Amino acid sequence: MRRLWAIRPADDTALRVIVMLEPSLDGDEISPVWMAHGSRWSRELRERLDAAVQLERIDGPLPDEFEIDGEGAVLSALCWRDSTSPSS
Repeated sequence: MRRLWAIRPADDTALRVIVMLEPSLDGDEISPVWMAHGSRWSRELRERLDAAVQLERIDGPLPDEFEIDGEGAVLSALCWRDSTSPSS
């Protein structure tokens, strides 16, 4: 996983969790990992948080139109090994 955002929507519906996955070691393909684990990850989040969760995937780098401000409260924004994010 490269990045993760957890957002509580303004209308207080399901917690929105957006992930950017690390491509596989043998290429740039992300879909097999998502297809293999996406539903399990979503189920585990719902169980641990005891709340509705909407799990989404985006492919990197971030599109210019990607914006999370104004969609609700950002509860968490995490970054791992992401060469597309500016260094501090």
